[in-house]
Amino acid sequence: MHRSVHGRLASLAAFALIALLVAIPARAITNGTADGNGRTLQAGCGPNLVFLVWPHGHPAIPRYSEFPHIPNPHIELYVGLRGYDLTYAGAWIIGGKPPTGITRGGFFTNCANYGDTVTAGTVANAQVVTKQTAVKCVVKGSPAVDVKLRPAGVADLYLHVGKTMLATAHVTRTSVKLTVPKSCKLIAAPHP
Repeated sequence: MHRSVHGRLASLAAFALIALLVAIPARAITNGTADGNGRTLQAGCGPNLVFLVWPHGHPAIPRYSEFPHIPNPHIELYVGLRGYDLTYAGAWIIGGKPPTGITRGGFFTNCANYGDTVTAGTVANAQVVTKQTAVKCVVKGSPAVDVKLRPAGVADLYLHVGKTMLATAHVTRTSVKLTVPKSCKLIAAPHP
């Protein structure tokens, strides 16, 4: 009987540890902010953003942490206008099947949308970017991101404040398309 109780306690402790490890990141994303009435609120990327547009992918860029070789068309979002290290990563979408260990798209907690998903709307006074470049934007408010992964290696990213769409990004196996306000400026993309 002692052995059975000990075994159950060990199993329960292991299960509790696994549940805790899984719950901590989920809690940080799903319950990260709430007002006094229990309604969820949006996180915010902040008003200063840079999109990196890679229609043909890029080699590894060792001077930035976590910047591996990705041959697929993709678009990345960084926050704060401070650089391209993982610390400033906001979101990403990758067309096709990315290299092993890299997901097709997602966002980091600083850009998570804690409110309703927004995947419709148009960008006012827009410009479309399809070439390799960096796009620096200063927007009103503190936007959040929604990412939609679609069949056949297609992914979409929506940057919005509430229901106001500030930017959209679309990638496929062979192309990229970023739609941003004309007030955003094209700047040089990082290189190896």
